[in-house]
Amino acid sequence: ANKMVADFIGLVNFLPGVVKGDRAFLEGTEVSFANDKNLTGNITIAVRPENIKLSKTGGIVKGIMKHRFYLGDSVDYRVQVGDKHVIRVIIKGIQYGTFADGEPVYLDFDKVMLFNRE
Repeated sequence: ANKMVADFIGLVNFLPGVVKGDRAFLEGTEVSFANDKNLTGNITIAVRPENIKLSKTGGIVKGIMKHRFYLGDSVDYRVQVGDKHVIRVIIKGIQYGTFADGEPVYLDFDKVMLFNRE
């Protein structure tokens, strides 16, 4: 898939990244993913909101809960990571009050996609 197809299919977090060796780093952080596409330089890291796990106790990146939106069968979260990134997370079957605005939270990513930055 390419970036246009990923965006067309549904909601996606597009995050700036940079390749260092065999790792793709989320810009401004030490969070990295395998560079399985052998990209170089500045890239875009894409991950769907439903492919992110949210926790109070641990994960690969720490953030601050900024906003929560109740959507009936799911909750749509916005998490601030560092100074540059607001990451959208959607979780089905969770109680709205599980995470509070301003609370520290942790994220784990599943099914990350890497693209050359346009």
